[in-house]
Amino acid sequence: MDSDKLDHLIESLDKAVSGARPFKTEWREIWAKIKEIGGNFKEVRYPTKAGKQDAWDRFQSLVEQVKETQSEEQNQREKMSRGSRDCKDRILSCARDARPPSALEEGIYNMIAGPIASVVNAILPGGEIDETLRSLQYCSRRLKEGWQLLSDYKEEMLGKDKKEAFDALNDAKERLDDAWERWKSAKQSAKEARQQQRQANREAFENRVNDRIDKLEERLDRLYSALSHREANLDKLRDMRDSARSDEHQYRVEGWIDEEEDKIAGIRSKIRDVESWLDEERSRLR
Repeated sequence: MDSDKLDHLIESLDKAVSGARPFKTEWREIWAKIKEIGGNFKEVRYPTKAGKQDAWDRFQSLVEQVKETQSEEQNQREKMSRGSRDCKDRILSCARDARPPSALEEGIYNMIAGPIASVVNAILPGGEIDETLRSLQYCSRRLKEGWQLLSDYKEEMLGKDKKEAFDALNDAKERLDDAWERWKSAKQSAKEARQQQRQANREAFENRVNDRIDKLEERLDRLYSALSHREANLDKLRDMRDSARSDEHQYRVEGWIDEEEDKIAGIRSKIRDVESWLDEERSRLR
């Protein structure tokens, strides 16, 4: 490579840096250019020493611009991430409140499975039917607040946080819809004879629990499969890091390793949650 070719590469790098846009620039391509240029400087001869120094100074200036731009972009990303996380936490708080507690779900069942006297009392004004209704109405209000917050904050949140918030609200909605359905069933069943309803409602309860168990077991299988895939990928990344031929490449791979380890930690956390939910659901069948 001659000096004209190297100057052309530096000019190409200058254009790439000048055209960089926040969060839309493929920095790996730019760093590949930087690596190529830096590697050729030792071999290329310039007509004059001053000419080579000028080219080197220009090149180093561009490298500094890239570092500064990436640093500023990272700061913005962290700021956005904090803001997104705050929005997500508010939504998750609503989702938690919108999920009917286990005691409430069991209470709905108990209204129709208890002695006849308690069944009659449950449907009287101020009885368990009314108390459960107020609890479910509160859950519904919190769920509505959560959906509204997600709509209000959607432009301020990162994709992964929006997905987590959406999944939490959707999960709460499913649980709440199920609770509402069982509450309506309990209200109707409370008007009928206990003996006729006890077995039917118990079977329905067990079917719902088994359905949830099946879904949780399927979800657990998918999570373990995802974990195995991620761990295999992590091993590959570690091999890449260990065989890296430059500090720059090593640092980049270490960044990927950090991301992969975060994903693995997230999957393990979900596995613990699902296993906890499975234990809870199975305990209902004992």
